[in-house]
Amino acid sequence: MAPRSRLAVPTNAPLPHTHRLPPASRDVLKTLLRLSRPSLINLALEWLRDANRPYCTPFLHAYTDDHDEENAPYLSAHSIDELTEIYEELHARKGTKREVVDRIVEGDWRHGLTLYQLAMAEAQYLVDHPTGQRWTALRLSKLKSSTSDNTIIPHTEKVTGATLPRFHAPTFLNNLQREISPITKAHYHLTRPSDPSLPLTFLRIYIHDSPYNTQRSLQSTSNKASPSSRTLFLAFPDGAPYVYVSHTSFSMPTSTNESHSLRKVIIGAVPKALSRPQERYKLDPTSLTTKSLPALLQMRGKDGMNCAQGGWGIFADLEACGSVLDFRREEERKEERRRRKLEEAHGEDEDKENRVEGEVQQQKRAFLGRQESPDAKRRKLVAEGRFGNSGLPDDGTGIERLDVRLDDPFPVVRVGAGAEVEAAAGGRRPSQQESSTTAECKKVGRKPRPSLLDKSTREEDQEAVEALDNDEWIPDVRLSFQGSHVFAGLRQLAEKGVIDGKRLPGWMTGEASASVGVIRDGRIRVKADHLV
Repeated sequence: MAPRSRLAVPTNAPLPHTHRLPPASRDVLKTLLRLSRPSLINLALEWLRDANRPYCTPFLHAYTDDHDEENAPYLSAHSIDELTEIYEELHARKGTKREVVDRIVEGDWRHGLTLYQLAMAEAQYLVDHPTGQRWTALRLSKLKSSTSDNTIIPHTEKVTGATLPRFHAPTFLNNLQREISPITKAHYHLTRPSDPSLPLTFLRIYIHDSPYNTQRSLQSTSNKASPSSRTLFLAFPDGAPYVYVSHTSFSMPTSTNESHSLRKVIIGAVPKALSRPQERYKLDPTSLTTKSLPALLQMRGKDGMNCAQGGWGIFADLEACGSVLDFRREEERKEERRRRKLEEAHGEDEDKENRVEGEVQQQKRAFLGRQESPDAKRRKLVAEGRFGNSGLPDDGTGIERLDVRLDDPFPVVRVGAGAEVEAAAGGRRPSQQESSTTAECKKVGRKPRPSLLDKSTREEDQEAVEALDNDEWIPDVRLSFQGSHVFAGLRQLAEKGVIDGKRLPGWMTGEASASVGVIRDGRIRVKADHLV
């Protein structure tokens, strides 16, 4: 009688850590090749540690026979200690990254890499490249209900650092899995970087589009889509009511809509997993999207919280601002700060005071030796006052793109019946062509166009636009600033006199801490319902 085949039954359980992907899988090779050689070796040593060994078991000599060993490109190690010595030797000598990758996929883990190993590799890439992903900041808000005329009206209340929901990792993952499992299977991995400059907790969600969580179903679908379209990262900053969500780059157009739908489902499940009875939460957009995790921590973290950006940042820096009881001159305080930094840089040597004085004098001579015109000095002082401590090329908090739309009506008013139309700015009389254009617009009766960044405006903003007089016309003007550090570029333009730093609006100095928004009356109104 033939043996009965094993049946795969749909389940709500997540993918376990021990499921393996084949070594030749596109997910495995692409993830490993993104890392540098030292990171690959350190990652392999982490896999061999006692805490990770149950989920990262290597291929040892006890699992093979002599015939397989002769055909293998690498000899298998006899023990974990021997394998650890091999990778320590690789770390000590020079070599190529491809050598380490081949050693991993064709030698020590020739039977495949587990989902746990793949998650550790992608988390290592995030730590090595803080600008390797594009992130969107979402704010956690508390849902409440108020009664008016016997009607329950839900409204939101901002969550502060003191009223944050408790984040217990096992409970949160169980609640999140309960929300996602009926739709798709996934593998979850929580990790925390050892870098103190990144006070974050990363959650990696590897989406497995199948009702089964078996090893066979995982291997059969491992090459159907790119890993970037199936992996989503969530970052939870310490002590801040924000969640950072990574963007994905879709390389297969046929699966874009499905991936977007799954992404929305996962993002919508996060506040439900954090909610408790009588305490429900939701995620609201904050109109900030960037590749820099340090920029997100500064503008949407526990310290920045969007309260002191741009020129106002000097008041958040107590060292730069000084104490209100310090009545010394500003030049003396700057000299003392410069001397203190030089002392910390050179250490505690016997001749420290003489060397520090020499460095200070040398800096003074270098400063005096610069041939700068009074106008250049004035422009730099104006830029320093407008941008403060931000907008520096090497501060590591760059915003790569700033998109705005101007929603101010065209500055033309009617001064009287039968009179000509004058421009509001300066009382300039329009030319004959401008007058005909204005009359044509009035004749058509053009209404204000529905905004696009249309989805970016709040409901009250839409009502304000619709309430404008039909005679007023809003031109469709959109501005897009792109570069490695937008605000640093604007600061350099102000220092060089290309733009007037005194007349520069606040949203161009980084005060709004937003990457997209609508400008009205000179102030930015950020997006309200943009999640992706």
